[in-house]
Amino acid sequence: MANRSDASARGGKGGINVLLIIGILAVVGLVVTIFMGSREFATAGVTLPVVVPFLWAMFVGVVFSTIGAAGGILSGVGHLSVYGMQNANDVKPMNQVLTLVSPFFSVPTYLRQKRLVLQLGILLGIGSIAGSLLGSWFSSNVLSTLESYKPVFGAITLFVAFRALYETTNRYRRHKQELTAASARFEAAARSANAADRREGVQTIEMKPSRIRISFFGEEFGFNPLWPVLAGVVIFFISSMLGVGGGFLLVPFMATILGMPMFIVAGTSLFAIIIGSFVSIGSYLNLGSQLDVPLLTIQVVGIIIGSMAGPLVSKYFKERWLRLALGVILLYVGIGYLFGGFIESITGVKII
Repeated sequence: MANRSDASARGGKGGINVLLIIGILAVVGLVVTIFMGSREFATAGVTLPVVVPFLWAMFVGVVFSTIGAAGGILSGVGHLSVYGMQNANDVKPMNQVLTLVSPFFSVPTYLRQKRLVLQLGILLGIGSIAGSLLGSWFSSNVLSTLESYKPVFGAITLFVAFRALYETTNRYRRHKQELTAASARFEAAARSANAADRREGVQTIEMKPSRIRISFFGEEFGFNPLWPVLAGVVIFFISSMLGVGGGFLLVPFMATILGMPMFIVAGTSLFAIIIGSFVSIGSYLNLGSQLDVPLLTIQVVGIIIGSMAGPLVSKYFKERWLRLALGVILLYVGIGYLFGGFIESITGVKII
């Protein structure tokens, strides 16, 4: 009992120390950005208080690390509506730079834990090359103006909003409880494995042109290599066209269609996003888009601090209510981007 109490005390002190560090970083960042006042971000074509992108990026980091979704979409909302950028082709790669922050921190951890299906990630990445090149070319030429880009961005935002709202319903929660119970049994089996098995993690059983089979703590999973390549083309065409990461499509594909457990889906998804986003950003730059490095730097710092704070925030607010709030915000934004012009012409009221 005494040892358990000591461990709890140490854990509590550790949590307080982490919270203190995050608080100090946030306050320092806030003070510095307020002190910097307003400045012109020439490449982005906007002039605004430096504290605005810092605070918005912190918000994006908190939401993304707490709920695990909508990072690229919220980044886009910031660039389009909060900061007021007018060049759609600059917004897209800047969104994707911000969606790379989390994968860079997370993927090495998944690799060390051997919770990443490298073959699947590479196959998705191969498809992502073609998808990202085609998506960025299409978007640069067809969705080059805010008038053409915003409605498409709004349609995807509405899709994510409805998904977030659905995930707050009792029906989804009951289904999630079943999945959680199944996951708990899987974790228990993994923990009961011997030390050698735990070190192995994801293992390749078979690699053929028509079939790849892997095992993860005794459970076997298989897929045809062609499907991830084709999925990578489609998913990254959409994500590159919009200037987002693509996780909102990658995760359902791997978990639902391929039947992979979430323990290995998350890391594999992030690995593929790194490849696809790099290709997409490079393609946009080659097509004439520009990155506002000072604005991106401020946002990256904000996202890192927000991502650190997210897990602590989730202790004090129910995930269900956070997801509901996100769904409502995205619903409003999606309606504004998709139908805003029509609504304004009828009512004279500008939504966003």
